[in-house]
Amino acid sequence: MTHSSPGVDDEAKASSPARLLGPEEPEAPSPEEPARPGRGISPGSLALIIAGALFGVTVLVGALLGLRAFIMETPSMGTAAPVGSLVLTAPAQVADLKKNDIVSFSQAGATETHTHRVIAAGKDGVRTK
Repeated sequence: MTHSSPGVDDEAKASSPARLLGPEEPEAPSPEEPARPGRGISPGSLALIIAGALFGVTVLVGALLGLRAFIMETPSMGTAAPVGSLVLTAPAQVADLKKNDIVSFSQAGATETHTHRVIAAGKDGVRTK
């Protein structure tokens, strides 16, 4: 003899078995529920973290190699480095400089850095424009 509940057919009973949940067994979220916010790192955040780390490593390596960065504040370099351009420099020996090189330098005792094009280079130094 089969017992049936009023209004519930046999197929519905077979496809959704009843379960009793105890205090140790919380109900699992259904697949239709959205993920809870605040879990894990979003792809956008991960990309920012990686980009920041790469930038930091690049700056650190550059500093260790003696690279320096300057923003052009005057139009003295014309179209080669317009006002607002970022100029990156590396250390160089005066003897290695040649005509048309672009150099950044500070005069003895001065705090300003100047960036100019070399117009002449020789045994006694360089001359800039």
